[in-house]
Amino acid sequence: MSVPPSNRQPLPLPDSSGESAIADFASILAAQAPVALVLLDRQLRIQAASDRWLADSLRTAIPYGLPYLDSLPQPPTEWQAALESCLAGASVESPAAILTALDGQQLWVQWQAQPWRDRTGEISGVILAQQVRRDHPGFTTPWDNIFNTNRQSAEAALQASKRYYQTLAETVPVAIFNTDASGNCIYANQQACILTGLHQRALHGFNWLQAIAAEDRPRVQTEWQDASQSSYLFQSEFRFQRPDGSSRWIYAQARALIEPQRLQLASGYAIACVDVTDRKQFENALRQSEARNRAIVSAIPDLMMRIDGEGYYRDYIGEGDCQVHFARDRIGKHLREILPPDLAAEQLHYIQRALATGEPQVFEAQLTHDGRMYDQEIRIAVSGPDETLVIVRDISDRKQSAAALQRFQQAVESAGDAIVIADLDGRALYCNPAFAQLYRYPSVAALQSGGGLAATFTDADAMLGLFSTVLNGGTWSHEIEQRTCDGQAIQALLRASSIQADTGEIVGFVMLATDISERKANEAKLRQRQNYSTAIVEVQRYLLGDSDRTPDYQPVLEILGTVSQASRIYIFENHHDRSGRLLANYEAEWCAPGVSPDIDDPTLQNLDLAAAVPHWYPCLTSGQIIAEIIAELPSPEREALAAHGVLSILILPIFANGEFFGFIGFDDCETARQWDETDINLLQTVSVAIGLWQERRQTSATLRYRASQDKLLSRLSRQFIDRNLETAIDYALRAAGRFTRCDRTYIRRYSDNHDRLIQTHAWVHQSLAKVATAPLPDEFAVIPACERELQAGRAVAIATPDAWPGTADEHQNLFSADTQALLHVPLIYSGRVVGLIGVEQVRRWRPWTAADERLLRQIGEMIAIAEIRHTAETALRASEARLRQQTQDLETTLRELRRTQAQLVQTEKMSSLGQLVAGVAHEINNPVNFIYGNVDHAQDYTHDLIRLVRLYQQHYQTPVAAIATTCDDIDLEFLIEDLPKLLHSMQVGAERIKSIVASLRNFSRMDEAEM
Repeated sequence: MSVPPSNRQPLPLPDSSGESAIADFASILAAQAPVALVLLDRQLRIQAASDRWLADSLRTAIPYGLPYLDSLPQPPTEWQAALESCLAGASVESPAAILTALDGQQLWVQWQAQPWRDRTGEISGVILAQQVRRDHPGFTTPWDNIFNTNRQSAEAALQASKRYYQTLAETVPVAIFNTDASGNCIYANQQACILTGLHQRALHGFNWLQAIAAEDRPRVQTEWQDASQSSYLFQSEFRFQRPDGSSRWIYAQARALIEPQRLQLASGYAIACVDVTDRKQFENALRQSEARNRAIVSAIPDLMMRIDGEGYYRDYIGEGDCQVHFARDRIGKHLREILPPDLAAEQLHYIQRALATGEPQVFEAQLTHDGRMYDQEIRIAVSGPDETLVIVRDISDRKQSAAALQRFQQAVESAGDAIVIADLDGRALYCNPAFAQLYRYPSVAALQSGGGLAATFTDADAMLGLFSTVLNGGTWSHEIEQRTCDGQAIQALLRASSIQADTGEIVGFVMLATDISERKANEAKLRQRQNYSTAIVEVQRYLLGDSDRTPDYQPVLEILGTVSQASRIYIFENHHDRSGRLLANYEAEWCAPGVSPDIDDPTLQNLDLAAAVPHWYPCLTSGQIIAEIIAELPSPEREALAAHGVLSILILPIFANGEFFGFIGFDDCETARQWDETDINLLQTVSVAIGLWQERRQTSATLRYRASQDKLLSRLSRQFIDRNLETAIDYALRAAGRFTRCDRTYIRRYSDNHDRLIQTHAWVHQSLAKVATAPLPDEFAVIPACERELQAGRAVAIATPDAWPGTADEHQNLFSADTQALLHVPLIYSGRVVGLIGVEQVRRWRPWTAADERLLRQIGEMIAIAEIRHTAETALRASEARLRQQTQDLETTLRELRRTQAQLVQTEKMSSLGQLVAGVAHEINNPVNFIYGNVDHAQDYTHDLIRLVRLYQQHYQTPVAAIATTCDDIDLEFLIEDLPKLLHSMQVGAERIKSIVASLRNFSRMDEAEM
């Protein structure tokens, strides 16, 4: 019998992997298993059962949770112990036993049981296959008792039985056919109609054997004939062809209907068919799964061993790569006999922990075999009472791969280049930290939500070229501009290549980005610097080409305008007014297209810098550079520059000969530009070059001026030599006035009491005759302030009357006769100030230069020298007259002295000579004795030293380089040869001197004897 699947309601199980697996598997077995199967939990309670078991047990529903032995009528007591041993891991087969079924029929029952394990290897229960036979020899059937009842009771029972079986035939989910002896259908229940797809009337006379699939029909007919001839129960599985062309797998059982009168002939057949299509499909899937599992097990590189709780090997499974861990001959041996002590102790520890906790244990270990180190992963799971399943896997390659992968991952993570991996659609799959830092995307998700990799490209053609190249398996590399998450433009070197699977199929690409923004900026700066350098060279070539020409800044500004990217470039030159204020003139200007020029603005001429730019004025005069954003400036600089449309400004001061000469300015009227330090330094060379140009011009002018001064002084020198003093002085004053372009020159000398200045010489320009000027007085008061300067040897230079800080009387005294400017230089004779030489400007104020002061000083020195020489010549002529008279007197006296001297000389001659000779002899004798007494010793010492030198030459024939060089420099051999001769000559000379001394002594004694 079969139970409809709709009546099958499994008992809810605890949430565990083992019981879930039981439930899943049981649901399949219940519908398709052709044997009586029962699944029991660890309490031997029924958790699932197949339809065959229900049929054998005459049950309509599975008694979930009922102990299995309670489901049987009076089972043998030894079955309980047998099932408990199965829970311990043993496979058990029960002896056959005769039991009484629910209908009173005696059954022959036998079963086989195996422990049921979950995925972790833990025993979760028992799977039991039960076999039931009703035709066992010795069995009796309750039908024998029927003949002992009366006929009436039998007929009643027969009718009741007929009704019962008819109802049962219509309600069971099994197709039931009743055929005649030829196999033509006489009766079919409702389930048979469902199975065949035919109406009950169509089934009448239907020969079911003809509906069997052609490929199965010969086999089924043979099985049918064999069963008919041997009177066995026909059992077969075959495919049944339905009228709609579909086929179903059928499990059929048939038995011949034997009439009591004709025991050898079958009057018909009773056939029960069950649709087992689902079971066949399950079996087919199960076979495929089993084949896959066998292939997987054979391919698993693991070694599986059964080891008990004491550490003894029981068995092994598999032929993994870890045979260094186990071999067949090691069964029954202990871990310590096979493994190193430390590894054996560690593995035994985990085995005992697994048995104690019931939880799988996993650890890694290293084992050395044949000089090679193996990394192993060891998994331990409980597989039975006091038994574990140990799975050993060689993970050496995995460890090496993991280490290599970790090194690669670390290299990628720590790489300075941005790395991104994407699929063929351009979706990013991975980004390293450098990518997140460069493109400002914190994660891959942020990149995708921000538009993906396409959002980083500013050039669509470049992106299309990259994708086209990598999709064709090529490598793409270019330097392009890209965009970060916040929209900032960056320069990047992109390299992309495809990623190919093992089959060669392109599955994605990897892109590397190197931030070259700094390099590009440096290249741009380098190009800018080169442009600046070229411009500076052109500027310097122009400025330094000819220092004598009139200043023309326009070519310089045009050159700078092409490289500085400024809107306006201009130059101011400084000068002082008569009050000494520093003013600046707008000398030259260059403007970019569209910028209004300011060269004709009158407010930019004679600009008072201290008042116009009070904050910048001290900076400029001290040589500091001004680089400012106009909006950040204080007043009045901000208002003054904003009126000209300036947004940022760069001002470079120009210095010439250490003086603040002017400045060059760069205006940006388009952006509030931050001036780069490199640009400032390069442009500063232009201001320096302009300063040098001005210095050259000033130096050239000074040299020409000095050359003219030298010519003038040379002419004046000849005048003072060739002419008389007064004429020469007048000439010098006239020449000084004309050379300095002054209106008046004069010489004033101090009076005897030094309280007045008396004008002794003067020259006035002839043009003053046309101008109404007051005449100069002959005497002037001494002004203390001027007096102090002159006495200190310093000049008094006043460029304008307003610059004089003295009193009104002093002012009146100094600036009488319409004087506008004056220069007084002290006139010094023999270190004493005796007056002054001065020049005056009547028609305009004038700043005096050092060259003017130098000329007056040199003229004053010439006048002083000429007057000193004139005085000396006058005194010399008087002295010569006196000297001639004295000479005559001396000649007379000399003649008288000569006569007296002749007399005295003869008397004293001999006496003096004797004393002289004695003294000379005495003075010579002492050093001669010293020399003579030491010459012999010197000769001995010399011979010793020469002998020592010879020994050194004999035993050290190759001296060091320094000694050899010195020997060559002093000519050692010559010294050795000449030194004894020198000493000998000294000895001979000393002997000769001793002889001379002896002669002198004899001469002096002769003189004494005579006296």
